[in-house]
Amino acid sequence: MKKNKKNLLMFIFISFIFLAIKVSADEATYSIKLSTSNANLEIEDETILSVDLTTSLDSNCTIDLNYDANKISFESATGTSQYSKSSISMNATNSQTKTAKLKFKALAGGGVDIKVGPVKCGETAMQGTPTSIKINTKGPDLSAINITNATLSPAFDPNITEYTASLTSETTTINGVLANSDMKLTGNGDYSLNIDETKDVNLVVTTKNGHQKTYKIKLTRPKDLNKSNNNYLEYISFNGEKIDFNKDNLIYEMSVKYDVENADIKFKTEDEKATAELTGPEKLEVGDNVYKISVTAENGDLKEYTLTITRQKEKNTIEYNEEKILEEIENGEEEEIYVNVPEREKIKTVDKSILQKLKEYEKTITYEVTNDDNELLYSITIDGKKIKDADKVLNFNMKFKSDFKSFIDALTNKKDVIYLNFESNSKLPGNITVKVFVGDKFKNGKTLYLYYYNEKDNKLEKQSKKLKVKNGYVEFELEHLSEYILSDTDFDAKEEVKNDSSLKYIIPIIAGIVVVAIGLTIFFIVRKKKKNNGTDKPKKEKKSKKNKNKNEALEENQDLEKTIPIDTQ
Repeated sequence: MKKNKKNLLMFIFISFIFLAIKVSADEATYSIKLSTSNANLEIEDETILSVDLTTSLDSNCTIDLNYDANKISFESATGTSQYSKSSISMNATNSQTKTAKLKFKALAGGGVDIKVGPVKCGETAMQGTPTSIKINTKGPDLSAINITNATLSPAFDPNITEYTASLTSETTTINGVLANSDMKLTGNGDYSLNIDETKDVNLVVTTKNGHQKTYKIKLTRPKDLNKSNNNYLEYISFNGEKIDFNKDNLIYEMSVKYDVENADIKFKTEDEKATAELTGPEKLEVGDNVYKISVTAENGDLKEYTLTITRQKEKNTIEYNEEKILEEIENGEEEEIYVNVPEREKIKTVDKSILQKLKEYEKTITYEVTNDDNELLYSITIDGKKIKDADKVLNFNMKFKSDFKSFIDALTNKKDVIYLNFESNSKLPGNITVKVFVGDKFKNGKTLYLYYYNEKDNKLEKQSKKLKVKNGYVEFELEHLSEYILSDTDFDAKEEVKNDSSLKYIIPIIAGIVVVAIGLTIFFIVRKKKKNNGTDKPKKEKKSKKNKNKNEALEENQDLEKTIPIDTQ
């Protein structure tokens, strides 16, 4: 009995202790109050956050801190036993309020919430509600961008810094609106744009601490679709003569002699509402003179034509005389020598003595073959530095016709060509440059190809890449003299010959097949008609009739034998 009483007393004691602990735990509570010295901060501004903690226990308590570390930073604390970026510790006294001072610094705009709590004192998680405070952090942000006569794209967002806007009139007004009036803003104002013009506008916001943000707006003014976009020229003339003009060709080149000093360039726009402006030198200098004609359509579209006029150098031209040529090579100061050779000269040669002197003095000579009007027909240029074999005579006489015209016509399918038939058929002492007038057949800018006519194999062999007609002439290099043609057709000479040879056989074969087909058709038609008319008996029927006739003749012979008396003697 005594033992049971003892156990009962022990149970009551333990239960009392448990209830006491439970009641004590239920009463372990906390409360927090927050206040700040400044709730509105610009970047780099600081504020002091006061944390007032009241607990029901005497203990060292840890308080959690939560905030956006990208917008605000925890710098330091007082009234704490220790602190870190995410918590503080305070020595709490039952029912007494303890205060800690926390220093925060603004890093970016947009505002931030600082949450304080929950609280843990010793090993006990305290009962209470965390609390928070709103800190307004202000960066160099705009709250809006207003544009008169234009629509902003994309829609405004303080965090988006690049926009476009298309104007509906010549002038627009831009107003960047500050969220905070104490910040500095530059870039507001009126902007004027021409048709099809683009202009960049920068709105720059600056805080009092010097932090900046730039909002960029690309303004454009579109073309007026109701206005003409014709910005073509109708023609260009030089010194009273219209040049060979194509409105879609924007680049032109021409060459003039040394004695041409002035450039009278005139032009006309295709559309009367378009405007054109000429820029370039007033006087022609030796060498290239570049002129530009800028044409602006009614709607603002721009097109630019370029005309390059090359003024030739003053030539050191001498007559076609061997002694004078040698004298000029040996004693003349000019590195380039020009020789005028009348077309009527029957003999057009360069003696080996001239070639030797050219090689020795490393000079260049050009023989220009001209007609009675002193117009250049063709020329050959010999560079003394390129001469390899100076012990031969160079015959440069050339005809613009061929003794093999019919063969070449067959190879080219009678394409339009220019014949270059050199009298000499020999290897040159060194590569020469040939310049030929082609302006009577091919326009400036035309692409030509040079072919060598191989008389032995009756074929054409391409000798050059694309040649451009410039000022009525083309230039190319040769290493041997023979017969050539110039054509604006880039054909494969071998393929052309193969095709032509094949046609010689294919056409007769096709004709023969057609004749045979017609003959067979006629044969079967006639046969069918005879069969329908009964004139064509089957072979079996003819054979039967023949046998019948043979039997009848045999019977007649037998009857005849019966009637003839037989002499037995």
